[in-house]
Amino acid sequence: MASKAIVKRKSPSSPTKTAKRPKLFLNEATKTRFEDNIKDKGICTPRERPFLAIKEKVYPALVKEFYSNLSFSEIDGEIVGKSMLRGKKIDLTMKNLRMWIRLKEGDFKRYSNKEPISMEAYSYEKAVKKISGGISDKIILGQLGVNKCLMAHVLSQMILPKVGTSNDPSNYDIFLMWCATKGWEPDLAFIILNHVKDTLARPNADLPYGSLTTIIAQYRGVAFIHDDFCEAVAQAIYDSRLVLNMSYRKIDGA
Repeated sequence: MASKAIVKRKSPSSPTKTAKRPKLFLNEATKTRFEDNIKDKGICTPRERPFLAIKEKVYPALVKEFYSNLSFSEIDGEIVGKSMLRGKKIDLTMKNLRMWIRLKEGDFKRYSNKEPISMEAYSYEKAVKKISGGISDKIILGQLGVNKCLMAHVLSQMILPKVGTSNDPSNYDIFLMWCATKGWEPDLAFIILNHVKDTLARPNADLPYGSLTTIIAQYRGVAFIHDDFCEAVAQAIYDSRLVLNMSYRKIDGA
């Protein structure tokens, strides 16, 4: 039997409405940034998902649009990011990050992309000695025990995704590993916000937190369901070079 679905037709006299195309860039400067710097950047494999309980797909066009429009300033001593997705303004703040991905506020706020952390009760030298078991004056993944290797993996793959994930832990990674061994809880929203800011300033860095961008878009009611997306496959969660540096090896093609 033929379908009898009812189709509502427009009156011939009704004017045809053209859907307004959303604004992709805040201004010419952000459009130029996209063309010159962001368009050809890679996007970090969505490994933050298991750690932050994020289950969203990653939409590359959405991620690159977000970073192209992103800028940072300081308000009342706090870093605040401003961006836009499909014409809708985004306030990237610690408060909003905690709401979007349900993070609790940490005990303290520390971040550094190069220099060792300066903090009472923390010493870089003592931290290295503690984490390495006293066998070295620097952290080498292949010399660490299983638990410390797992910490390094979580940091470089999930919390602070970045280019060069097979490298030995940075000064800041060592600080966070030290915090974990001591039971200290740094503020994760503060770390994510600063890592995004730091990544934006690095011309060759892949763009992190793609799944988070999807969540932000959902909160702001952005239409993107027809965009192309990507997901992490099980094998992609573990960087092969990192596994080798940790002195593990694949068995039987697993």
